[in-house]
Amino acid sequence: MQDESHRIKGGLAIFFFCTLQLNEIHYHYLGHKIQNEFIQMLAGEIKSDIVSRIDEAKYFLIIIDCTTDISYEKQISLIIRYVDVTTSTINIQEFFLEFLKVDDTSELRFFTEVINALSTLHLSIEDIRGQ
Repeated sequence: MQDESHRIKGGLAIFFFCTLQLNEIHYHYLGHKIQNEFIQMLAGEIKSDIVSRIDEAKYFLIIIDCTTDISYEKQISLIIRYVDVTTSTINIQEFFLEFLKVDDTSELRFFTEVINALSTLHLSIEDIRGQ
């Protein structure tokens, strides 16, 4: 078995194992690093699509909730709701965007984390119309 690694555009690392059987080469792209990178790339694309939809709608509201995960770490779930007016019928859309890890559950910490997350997503706090 021969181990090789290559890089392609976008920085996605491809690690594959090449097996030679009957003069045939079989490539397997099943390594855990590849799977994690692929999942991260897909998540980024989906998140950017959601953010572009929110930008089209202009105004949105946020829903946040603090929970403790299985490892007893506190996290905020960030959900955004907006009105989709791009179709003939008006639809209310709601999307989970991400978990935000927090150490302390004070209002100031919640506010800071949400503001940081919104600025990372390039969403303006001035466009929030509800919570």
